[in-house]
Amino acid sequence: QPFDTVLCSPTLRTVQTASHVAAALGLPVRRVPGLSECAAAIKQIGLAAVERAGEADSLGPQEPKRKADAKRGGAGQGFLSEAALAPLCAAGTRFAPMDRTWDEYVPCVARVA
Repeated sequence: QPFDTVLCSPTLRTVQTASHVAAALGLPVRRVPGLSECAAAIKQIGLAAVERAGEADSLGPQEPKRKADAKRGGAGQGFLSEAALAPLCAAGTRFAPMDRTWDEYVPCVARVA
């Protein structure tokens, strides 16, 4: 398998979809704050521009705004916790920690963008 985790935005509809894909592949789901913004930036300005921008303020913060919430174990304002998501997802869905920043996933997004 070329992947070891199914990445998704923390929104309910994407977590639900990812849970079914992950269940079929036997993989955990990792909710990535800012993943949709990362994908949108690549689509809008191109991968090369995103890579050149590095830590430029024009692309917004590189760390999730909810990082403090993630450290406390919460899902962040507006997102459901893993316990609340479990009954809404595929049976047996495993969640990987939601503590990464979106810039770590630029190469993954680039492969499918």
